Amino acid sequence: PVVAGTEAPVVSGTEAPVTEAPVVAGTEAPVFIAGGTEDCPDVLCRLSLFALQGGDEFNDFDGYQFAAYIYISDYIDDAMTMPLTRLKQYYALACLYFETFANDKLDSGVDVSGWLISDGWMSTGGAGAIADGETDFCTWYGITCDDDGMLIETLALSANNMHGIVPNEAQLLSDTLAELDLSINSGLCNNGDEEMQWIGNMGPALKTLVLRETRFEYDGMPAYINQLTSLEKLDLGYSLFRGPKDGAPFIGLSSLTYLALDGLAFDNCLPPEIATETGLTVFLLNDATGLDGCDLSWMGSMPDLVKLVMDRTDTGGAMLPTELGLLNKLEEFTAMCANLGGSIPPEAFEGLDSIVKLHLHQNSLQGFIPLEVSELNKLQEMYLQGNPELHGGLVGDLCLLNPLELGADCTTSGGNVVCACCDVCSATEVCMDVSVGEPTEPPIVTPDLTVVPTAMTESPTAATESPTTATESPTTATEAPTSPTESPSLPSTEAPVALDCPDVLCRLSAIALQGGDEFNDFDGYQYAAYGYISNHVDDAMTMPLTRLKQYYALVTLYLTTYASAESDADMDVLGWINSDGWLSIEDDELDFCTWYGVTCEEDGVLVEILDLSNNTLYGVVPDEIQLLGDSIAELDLSLNCGLSNSGDEEMMWIGEMGTSLKVLVLRETSFQYDGMPAYINQLTSIEKLDFGFSSFRGPKDGTPFIGLSSLTYLALDGLEFDNCIPPEVATETMLTVFIVSDVVGLQGCDLSWIGLMTGLVTLHMDRTDTGGAMLPTEMGLLNKLEEFKASFANLGGSIPGVVLEGLDSLVTLHLHQNFLESVIPPEVNGLNKVQEMYLQGNPNLRGGLIGDLCLLSPLQLGADCT
Repeated sequence: PVVAGTEAPVVSGTEAPVTEAPVVAGTEAPVFIAGGTEDCPDVLCRLSLFALQGGDEFNDFDGYQFAAYIYISDYIDDAMTMPLTRLKQYYALACLYFETFANDKLDSGVDVSGWLISDGWMSTGGAGAIADGETDFCTWYGITCDDDGMLIETLALSANNMHGIVPNEAQLLSDTLAELDLSINSGLCNNGDEEMQWIGNMGPALKTLVLRETRFEYDGMPAYINQLTSLEKLDLGYSLFRGPKDGAPFIGLSSLTYLALDGLAFDNCLPPEIATETGLTVFLLNDATGLDGCDLSWMGSMPDLVKLVMDRTDTGGAMLPTELGLLNKLEEFTAMCANLGGSIPPEAFEGLDSIVKLHLHQNSLQGFIPLEVSELNKLQEMYLQGNPELHGGLVGDLCLLNPLELGADCTTSGGNVVCACCDVCSATEVCMDVSVGEPTEPPIVTPDLTVVPTAMTESPTAATESPTTATESPTTATEAPTSPTESPSLPSTEAPVALDCPDVLCRLSAIALQGGDEFNDFDGYQYAAYGYISNHVDDAMTMPLTRLKQYYALVTLYLTTYASAESDADMDVLGWINSDGWLSIEDDELDFCTWYGVTCEEDGVLVEILDLSNNTLYGVVPDEIQLLGDSIAELDLSLNCGLSNSGDEEMMWIGEMGTSLKVLVLRETSFQYDGMPAYINQLTSIEKLDFGFSSFRGPKDGTPFIGLSSLTYLALDGLEFDNCIPPEVATETMLTVFIVSDVVGLQGCDLSWIGLMTGLVTLHMDRTDTGGAMLPTEMGLLNKLEEFKASFANLGGSIPGVVLEGLDSLVTLHLHQNFLESVIPPEVNGLNKVQEMYLQGNPNLRGGLIGDLCLLSPLQLGADCT
């Protein structure tokens, strides 16, 4: 079937795509007797029984609902006889696929937007399928059906690269769906009531709803969540929901035992209904913002809590409430770096009979440790270090517990706690994500991977469980290499000779873009990068400056795009999905050649490839990235929609990436530029340039392409143009692949430029409105062209015979759904390498596709047949 926003055929069957409009009665929804299949003559009628708009939606032939109808009508053999509850679920799943697979054939040359795994989905049951079994949705990836194998019980598509908007038709799964997990799909971007109302209609069967690490956005939490009366687990962590404005979403959710609101921004304190209307046993509230100034007495209203996580949530100096002692089932309470203040009330420890893990380190607690701590006889981990005003002793029976890991500011290390059995006796690390007032010292090293949330989706406690993480290690060296309260002694702005440098600061100043002045800003990312290198990169004084430059470039990139303060000021953002090795303090991970996404040259010294695609980078790529220019050949930052460089000031580094760079991919980022920067033409060795579906606009003129004689791959798909394609795109390059599908603004431009690209092998123009342009005769000059796709491109006029005559290498020709007319030229029979040719959807095209053409094998052929 031909589906708007995808490339036909979307379904891999052998039948020609259907183009005829379905018969939908009038403009009003057809009237049918619900459940009465005997009253329905066809599949369209049956679908209209439960379609959300009563069938009107099937009048939109470009809509995802129509695509779903076509799939079901053509490939689900028992669509007329199966129960309506099962047919509803087929329809809901097909709608979900067509709305979130985001064009599985975007033709970008890379895997841009397709699901990572889509086994079985939209199968035709034809050649290559496992009999007809793949058309049974119970066999599709991510789906678990009930014991009868008829209806869906679980839909789990976590971390599957979904893009788009979950359609309202998802609610049609509500008869039986118990678990819906769409987490870790940062391309899902439902926003507001219009796109989220389906949540409240998911029905009483739903027990688990997980939207963690999506871009679902809502100002608060929808009140209609309270319609999910059987809900047991709700996880909205690190999404773009805000904290609940009031208690309405929780009223009546007496079955709710697991709630994750971690990483959200709040505009008010927690509503009491979170405690009083639910039966929470697990509450994740770490990395939340906006809760400073709220007291914590709500804890006492959650008597069934087993696990409470509040790490890095700024409480504004709140005291631990005496009500904490009422939680006699609590096994795990972690609140490190939470800006807790005051003394610890004895009552808070008195009732914690079940506590196993207690993390209160890196706060501002003071006074004496209550004697009741000795009664915590199930304790296995307790961390109190990083509270320098805390006094008392951790001795006696407490030290007999086994296993036990204990931390405090011990008197043996200059603290005030007498501890006979502490594993950790001091704390030198800095809490990075919590504002606790003006620091007395500038933060030097901030990057340890557990300070900012990582892998939260795999385990709610992933960031808080391990006592050996970098944020808890007593040996992490973060002292400033120079006096933190004074401006470091900087060299002049002229680059000093490396051999004359007495310290790392001097060496970095030799390569720093501002000659070292940037290190005067103790809050800046450059100073933090200096702190990391000085403290942890042992050979920083002896390595070649080219390698030191690259350390500095990589560290600044990490600090500015790992959910930096700049990027999360007005929104909640996610840390990198994978940051293995980056800014590690472990000896075996200090070499940047071992870091995720970095490939070095054969000698293992300099960076050759940096590939951080689809890794939830947020913020602005810093100018320092140009310091990789000595060796980098490939830079791929694609599928990171949080990258938001804009204009010359934030993009000038592109032109400074050097003559080694051959591949630059910024696809599906939020890089924004009014046109394309002229300084792209400084990348004289560039071979592949991909700006598809970014916020660049089409080139205003040919300047960016002048001198790019090595450029063979160019993707400008999904961009908006203000003028026609400049001829330099063809004359100054050696393009073999040109992707210009899904473009707007090119109507009224002729297509003669095609004839100037004589080396083209692949040309994609699907869904780019040409304004009725004719195929140019010059196209016949492209004797190397193997693939030409221009479906839904508003092409008009006749097909010149000379066009087909010269296409000796053509394998794929997609011209369906246009306005081509007249007779198909006989030269079509000379396309002896063609394997796919689609001409259907051109009702005024006449002639014959017969003879030798039909002897070709394999061949898929489509036309408006007589």
